[in-house]
Amino acid sequence: MASEAQLRRRIHELQTQIESLQHQNENFQNDMSRRMNERFKALKAEYDRALARQKNETDELYAARIRTFQEKTVKEMRQQYRSLERESARISKMQAEKIDELSECNEELRSILQRMKAHSEEADRGHRMYADSLMEQLKECRNDVSATPHEFFYKGEFEIIDSHAEQIQDEIEQEMYQAASADASSVMMEFDLLKTKVEQALHEWMQAFRDYAGIVRGISERIELLESHPIRTATGTFTMNPYELNFWSSGTYLPYKQKIREAVQMIEEVKKEGAADYLKGQRGRPRKGIFSKVAEAHKWDDELAGITNCILSERTLSDERWAAARLVSAQLKEVGYRVVKKRYREPDESVENTEWYPKDKKFRQNPLDSFELVETIQGIDLLHITFVPVRENGVAVRNECMVSLTAKSLQDMMLIRDVIEVNIQRVRAAAPNMNVAGAAVGGAQLAAEEQSRKKSPDPKAQIRYLERKYH
Repeated sequence: MASEAQLRRRIHELQTQIESLQHQNENFQNDMSRRMNERFKALKAEYDRALARQKNETDELYAARIRTFQEKTVKEMRQQYRSLERESARISKMQAEKIDELSECNEELRSILQRMKAHSEEADRGHRMYADSLMEQLKECRNDVSATPHEFFYKGEFEIIDSHAEQIQDEIEQEMYQAASADASSVMMEFDLLKTKVEQALHEWMQAFRDYAGIVRGISERIELLESHPIRTATGTFTMNPYELNFWSSGTYLPYKQKIREAVQMIEEVKKEGAADYLKGQRGRPRKGIFSKVAEAHKWDDELAGITNCILSERTLSDERWAAARLVSAQLKEVGYRVVKKRYREPDESVENTEWYPKDKKFRQNPLDSFELVETIQGIDLLHITFVPVRENGVAVRNECMVSLTAKSLQDMMLIRDVIEVNIQRVRAAAPNMNVAGAAVGGAQLAAEEQSRKKSPDPKAQIRYLERKYH
């Protein structure tokens, strides 16, 4: 069976041959007409000449010749017409044969075209069904990606891919099924790639979040331990509430605790909602924020260590100074001295008005404001016992005591030094773990000496020190 292309070529050839035969037939007929006209003209001329020659002949002879001439002319014309009819019949037969062959070719071509049309319609149905199935898969891919926090990690990419998906439906409506199938496959791969990228980014985020949560929960537990665990000092055992801790941390504890409380709330929120749903609500925030939070949490760890060091060292050494002052005062009273004045660092009104601050405490309870403690003891002259903390990197590391004498009656420097040295030994006996030094100064000189040794507690300096030391 001939193919469509072969049939179309054969039909074209037949049409060309038929046109050629028609042209030949027309040319033949025109030629025969021309030849007969020319023969007729020649016969007429011969007739005229014969007529002229026979002018003088009798009518009978003339009529006989005319009949003979007419019979001869009719015979020749009949022969020419028969020849024309035979040639025309031959050409017509060939033309009919070609037309029949053309009709057969057209019928075969029509059959092929019908089969092709049926096949094309079946193929279109198959392409449409395939395109529709791809569209369903595309919707599933889109829904899967839509369920992820794609906007948090890859802002705007989902909308770009989704805009391509909208064009596919237009192609299906325009019956461009193959194009729609190819585009749907491409968009599905883009959605799958976006989903893979988001899942990888979410996995990395969750790893960092677990690190962050572990650090913050550890800090929160240490805060709870700091508030609940009793501390033993030279004056007794105490459990400090948050306001006391804030006082001994120079006001840094409560703001720090609030910061950790907010971080814990954020962790609980993520745990309650699920990481994916939580991040969906974080649109516009930096995707790398969790990693900066981990770095920040490590600094919070150092910050709590610095604040804790400040609280424990300041409270412990303050109580030690106060207890040592009581012992020294009692010992000096036994040898004839009398305490004239005790001076503490005065607390802020905001501290005095808190619930935990002890009322009327100055000589019966631990003086929470005894960062610096000076006893002025009257004997023969004024003996000054000054207890001060020595601070390094923002926190108290030890206590020291200065013994000085404001001489009123004594003029001999040797005797003054002896008095100071004797009292140094008394202080050392009362506070054997404290470094004690003496100076024969008083008044403005003593105040200047105290000021030069005085450093306020600085938790921030301790934090910076720990960061340098461990990071």
